[in-house]
Amino acid sequence: MSLDIPFGRRALLAAAVTRPTSLPCFLADEGIIRGISTIPPQMNWEAASYGLTSRRVAALHSAGFNTLRLFLPLQPFLEAASVRTALTSFVEPWLDYIARGTSLGFRVLVSWGSTYEERLEILQKAFVAQRFHHVLAAVSSGLASRFSPQQVALEIMNEPPEDAELRRLGFAPWSGSFAPALADTVRLHAPDLTIVVQSASGGWAEAIPDFDPERFDTNTMLCFHFYTPGEFTHQGAHYPNLYDIPFPITRYPGGKAKMHVDVDARIRADPHLSLEERRAQLERHRILLDYLWYAPAPLGPSWVTWPKLDAWIAKHRINPLRLLCGEFGVVSHFNFNGSRGCDVNSRARYLKAVRLAVENRGFGGWVAHQAMGDFNLMEQTSVSQHGEALIPEITAALFG
Repeated sequence: MSLDIPFGRRALLAAAVTRPTSLPCFLADEGIIRGISTIPPQMNWEAASYGLTSRRVAALHSAGFNTLRLFLPLQPFLEAASVRTALTSFVEPWLDYIARGTSLGFRVLVSWGSTYEERLEILQKAFVAQRFHHVLAAVSSGLASRFSPQQVALEIMNEPPEDAELRRLGFAPWSGSFAPALADTVRLHAPDLTIVVQSASGGWAEAIPDFDPERFDTNTMLCFHFYTPGEFTHQGAHYPNLYDIPFPITRYPGGKAKMHVDVDARIRADPHLSLEERRAQLERHRILLDYLWYAPAPLGPSWVTWPKLDAWIAKHRINPLRLLCGEFGVVSHFNFNGSRGCDVNSRARYLKAVRLAVENRGFGGWVAHQAMGDFNLMEQTSVSQHGEALIPEITAALFG
């Protein structure tokens, strides 16, 4: 495998020769994506926790799921002693991991498991960006050599930072600079591989119009995430200060103002936080509470709206099959501390509303988020039970 991997303008020129003009190859055999996010342990695919046991696989097939969104951990690639070490030590084992998914009869959408800080570092530091281009090239080449274009697709970054934040820090925007360059690197090494490019601002649907469609070929899918309103999607999800909040959130005594006071008091009283950490937590929770309390009325299909995205698609005559709702979901029935979260019927109504909004627009599909913890689509009687059968109400919402 050559380590002399060109990118930037050289990749752009080479890719222009080989870019396909048809629909995304990833959709050719199985049609629209009905996917699920999952992260089975690499060395124990059938682990009771987070694994894809035979019963879970059978349940997914029976329901109608045809695509797995599998995550490759980004950090080992970026922190390896050298580029060569990163490629020789990690690429082949992870290709074997992806092959496990295809051998079970699923298409695989390959994504990167990473933190916001790691993603920001790629876009801030030239040497990290260069290494990431090398990694993308190696993974793309591996995918192209081992799988058909109908079996796998590659998502180049999960939930990219906001363009405004990058500009504030003095860097080029994701939408107009980094995303096209990274896509060109992939295309140079995998001419027929479907590329999935996610919108900035953490995958916000209304940020997709920041993309110039002329910078991407028609074998590129444009992806967004949908988590609005936050009350349905993030109440109690890995936020200990927000456990035990009633559902609906408007039942909280004293309303939003009192919740701000209560959460601030708990953070200020935490003896384990430094002054800097306390300040960061206070700011983070202020933003989060505003997000949780945002709920357009009335709740239901009418609030699943993407006016800016819809107008952009019509203006540029984008084939809607190139659009992908790459992640959406509702917090589990149980919070991580065992307290009750969103009831199953509310979860089902939410999921159905989003699914219908995607399908009614003729988009290329959707991926439901399944983390077997804060987002769990499997039956469970306690927070520690991951379950092996899909919740019937959830299955009906996604496939009914």
